[in-house]
Amino acid sequence: MNQKPQKRNIVEGIEHMGSFYRAMPAIANFIEAHYKEEELEKTYHDFCNIEQPEEPLPDEHDGYGVWWTNWTLKGKQLNFTICFEKYEGYFGWAIRCPDEETYYKVKEFMGTVLRVD
Repeated sequence: MNQKPQKRNIVEGIEHMGSFYRAMPAIANFIEAHYKEEELEKTYHDFCNIEQPEEPLPDEHDGYGVWWTNWTLKGKQLNFTICFEKYEGYFGWAIRCPDEETYYKVKEFMGTVLRVD
């Protein structure tokens, strides 16, 4: 089952999920969330082992249906989802935050740690 997050942000120029993976500890520290290193490793390895669907998405699909991994930062009620926008070919990130203020703070921070030159 595909779940669409409340907010979606496509990052142009990010070509590999590893860019997000490297940013995750900084994100967790930024929002003072608790996580275990092995959980982050497991999330990344789970992502690497998921096969991409070979069948094209139907025309009526908005292209955001390929959700590859979820990472919950405990203590902050924040789900961090990494997706691949199939039609545009960009990676994107999505977050569920407990409030709008947290969302905008994380969004601004993500723009800093994922800036593509």
